[in-house]
Amino acid sequence: MAENIPAELSEKAKHIKIIALDIDGTLTEGSIFMGPNGEELKVFNVKDGHGLRKAEIHGIKIYLITAREANQAIFQRMEDLKIPRERVFHRVKSKTEAADVILEREKLLLANMAFMGDDEPDLSLLKRVGLSGAPIDACKTLIPEVDFVSRFAGGKGAVREFIDLIIEGKKFDKN
Repeated sequence: MAENIPAELSEKAKHIKIIALDIDGTLTEGSIFMGPNGEELKVFNVKDGHGLRKAEIHGIKIYLITAREANQAIFQRMEDLKIPRERVFHRVKSKTEAADVILEREKLLLANMAFMGDDEPDLSLLKRVGLSGAPIDACKTLIPEVDFVSRFAGGKGAVREFIDLIIEGKKFDKN
């Protein structure tokens, strides 16, 4: 895959130390299944999950940023993937403010963060980060604004493709 990465994306990928992701429509397909008692159920893609583990193994920290309440399914999935609960930012009013908190916590710059989102609330952060991405089924106003558009839909491998691109791009980093 490395030979297929445009030089500009490879250069941006070299600096990435954090990958932040929207949840609904990016890490999941965007559907919300409601149980009879009001509990939410989420469907996660196994390949995306393996990508999250791969990123962590390569020293890239995963964060989730969502405006919605993170339910037990999200926390359980992250626990299964060994991603600490404190890296799930939920009920956020501003994703850019959440990113600022993350970057301050990690002592990093915007150039060190990649973000993948799928809808208008993600746009301001997508425009600021070092490397931005969107699933193929993202809101059409986002597509021209991001660095990378996955061949896959949200919850269907888009996150894995984004992570693979970053890991491959980092292989050219001499540091």
